[in-house]
Amino acid sequence: MNDMTQNERGQVTSDAATVYENFFVPALFQPCVPHLLQAIEPELKTGLGALDVACGTGIIARNLADNMLEKREVHAIDINPGMLAVAKGIAHDVQWKEGDAQDLPYPDKHFDIVACQFGLMFFPDPVLALKEMWRVLNTPGKLAIAVWDTLDNNPGYAKLSDQLAELFGDFALNAISAPYSLGEITALRGLFESANIPMAHIKTVKTQARFQSIDDWMRTEIYGWTLADQIDDTQFAQLLEAANTQLNRFVMSDATVQFENSVHIISAVK
Repeated sequence: MNDMTQNERGQVTSDAATVYENFFVPALFQPCVPHLLQAIEPELKTGLGALDVACGTGIIARNLADNMLEKREVHAIDINPGMLAVAKGIAHDVQWKEGDAQDLPYPDKHFDIVACQFGLMFFPDPVLALKEMWRVLNTPGKLAIAVWDTLDNNPGYAKLSDQLAELFGDFALNAISAPYSLGEITALRGLFESANIPMAHIKTVKTQARFQSIDDWMRTEIYGWTLADQIDDTQFAQLLEAANTQLNRFVMSDATVQFENSVHIISAVK
């Protein structure tokens, strides 16, 4: 079982979800979308429909709706009402639903595609969530999941985690490290084996993160996700001052921030 706090599980307010959509999605999540969509071809274009699990503000669900040639229903579920409020305001051709990935409110074999981008590491019981995703997947069908590689293989966040630990201690380090908790491949493969999902294929891909500035990057981290409401204004000023010195290796000549990310794409055919 996973003993994370609410913030470490990615649970945020509506205000934080807006920051998440406006900054995290284009900077970190959109670059991963083509890799996840590639993993579910050719099921993407035919079948009963698709489900986006732990959809957040809906970047995968929106792309599924746009790319399925036969206009099947796209459903999306998240436990966080703040995320869903933002998602519903963006896309009206997706069936949005509040619910738990560990107890999916859908019949067996209901979808030909089940996708989950950067949600698995936040579930208290990831094996149970995988079993539920496999249960609602049709035969034939395709499961595709994305998780971050280890923190050591994501240099921007490895450096940021060192800085947060130095400034604020373990609570900040734990929050920023939470998304990378399933990056070790042997342990990750073991989750799928425990969920009785046979022959899951793991492919590691590289993407490029891009923020408009150090200031934008830090504001997004503090106000948009696992550190939301954890650091006050005085602490944020400390962080920003340190970041402009310690993270300047990631600043380009045009003042944007760029660094490579490493992501595991796991796919399985039922």
